Amino acid sequence: MAITKLIADSITSGAIASTPSFFAQTSANANLTRGTATLAPFNTEIFDTNSAYNNTSGNYKFTVPSGEAGRYFVFSTTQHLSSSANDLEYVEKWIYLNGSAQEVRVGHDLASSSKYYSTGITINKIMDLSVGDYIQIYIGDYTGSSTPVLRVGSNFGAYKIIE
Repeated sequence: MAITKLIADSITSGAIASTPSFFAQTSANANLTRGTATLAPFNTEIFDTNSAYNNTSGNYKFTVPSGEAGRYFVFSTTQHLSSSANDLEYVEKWIYLNGSAQEVRVGHDLASSSKYYSTGITINKIMDLSVGDYIQIYIGDYTGSSTPVLRVGSNFGAYKIIE
């Protein structure tokens, strides 16, 4: 039992820990603004090892703490739903670094006359980040007529890569 605890402790702390790290989710469905990039509201922290993720409205960002520059694995999986049937949605999702788009992924929603369909978009990127750099996720919707919806449980996270 002592060896198991030692192994578990060494993974989450000390010289080989993948920290800082965080993981956040949306707590409810959120309507997004049509036709523009919208900051995704990942308002519920599941964990945040260095208190570096800001989950308040208008922020939703991870900032690299002092002494923690390095290579990070950044990821996000989101679910999207159109708010009306018979609508085709073209959704883009970006990783932003310091307010500028760095990486984009595209997804589609297609709803029939009687059902709503959703699509998931996963985005990930290995990024070299400096102290004070911040990352966010933005989502844009560019076709269709309904209000695009970000579904509850969509997520965003990052962790420092051990090198």
